[in-house]
Amino acid sequence: MYFIKPEMTGKGVGREIVSLLENDAKLHGMKKLVVDISDENEKKKR
Repeated sequence: MYFIKPEMTGKGVGREIVSLLENDAKLHGMKKLVVDISDENEKKKR
């Protein structure tokens, strides 16, 4: 599980983490990746 410190939000950190996880999943033959975003962070869902 990954968390982003509040002072780091809005800087593309979450997007970069998801991108790295997607690439790693593909390398390991995974076809599905599930991402859960806290309800408290509704504005960050895209």
